[in-house]
Amino acid sequence: MHPVETWALIQRLEELLASCDHKMLTHMSRVRWQDRINTSNEEVRRRCVVENLEHRLKKTRLRWFGHVKRRDENSI
Repeated sequence: MHPVETWALIQRLEELLASCDHKMLTHMSRVRWQDRINTSNEEVRRRCVVENLEHRLKKTRLRWFGHVKRRDENSI
């Protein structure tokens, strides 16, 4: 995943990222367009053993916040 810790994401950009993420996961899990009717987003993520993009973004941002919070006040 790209270094998204410091990105200021608006709702539309987050939706575009989620859409792109789902398309790539669908391709990786070899779900054909004929199968997509019966294959949910959760099923595709389960096949790829990946969690929801929104959750991944939140975890990454919280981890970054923890690093920033713990750093020395005099560091630049």
